[in-house]
Amino acid sequence: MARSRGVFEIIFKNFVNSIKPEVRPRKFMGEDYFGTKYYERPRASVSTRMRAERFFVPVVKEDHEQEIPPEWMAWLRFRRRDPPTEEEVKKNYIAMLTVQKKAAELEALETPVQTLPEKSAIQKVEENSNGPIQYPVHDEYKDCGSNYQVKIKK
Repeated sequence: MARSRGVFEIIFKNFVNSIKPEVRPRKFMGEDYFGTKYYERPRASVSTRMRAERFFVPVVKEDHEQEIPPEWMAWLRFRRRDPPTEEEVKKNYIAMLTVQKKAAELEALETPVQTLPEKSAIQKVEENSNGPIQYPVHDEYKDCGSNYQVKIKK
């Protein structure tokens, strides 16, 4: 007859398994034009997670404002099943450069609008120091609450 497992034995085994580092191989999925490398780890058999783990390794480890191309971001967030191909990444990169070039040309064609120099904070305070600041008065709210009387409970 088989011995039943005790509650403490189950708790102890789960605790030990949670401390042990689980080594799962990471699979290289691709690289973007910034040099960022993308990986995927298969789902652990004992894990409660339903999906594989997707992550990236940036070129500069300290750069927390890493720019990620939209096709790779979609793959990282499971919006697409397969990682983007080299051809797709190159095509989107060329399109992005074209848009940036056209935007720079349009910006160069724009004539700058002359604006008056902004007043400093001191000048603004001096203008307002002549008297109290005048707020708008609306007639419909002018006498609001003037006939209010307190009701005393007995």
